[in-house]
Amino acid sequence: MIDKYYEGEKDLLATREVMEIDPLRNEDYPDDVLVTLVCSDDGSVREGVWVRLETIDEEGMFEGTLLNQPYSECGVNRGDLLQLALVSGSDGSYQLASTPEMLAG
Repeated sequence: MIDKYYEGEKDLLATREVMEIDPLRNEDYPDDVLVTLVCSDDGSVREGVWVRLETIDEEGMFEGTLLNQPYSECGVNRGDLLQLALVSGSDGSYQLASTPEMLAG
């Protein structure tokens, strides 16, 4: 359904084939995904942010643009390009995660 209504570049289309992230997609904007931004070394400061996907590489790392300004002082800002890792939980669910160190470029 995504491909029918939302055209995209080859790199973007590849991100749409990853079904594990479907529960993280925004219903109205399917290329926008919920990402856990980990802002502290010990993982105690986390925040949910929205990222618009752009590409996925051969190792399964995504890249996307941060759509909202984090409330926490994380060292990343709206409009930054982030690398995102697909992480599986012990319950079999998946989430996308990023850290300030994962700024692309």
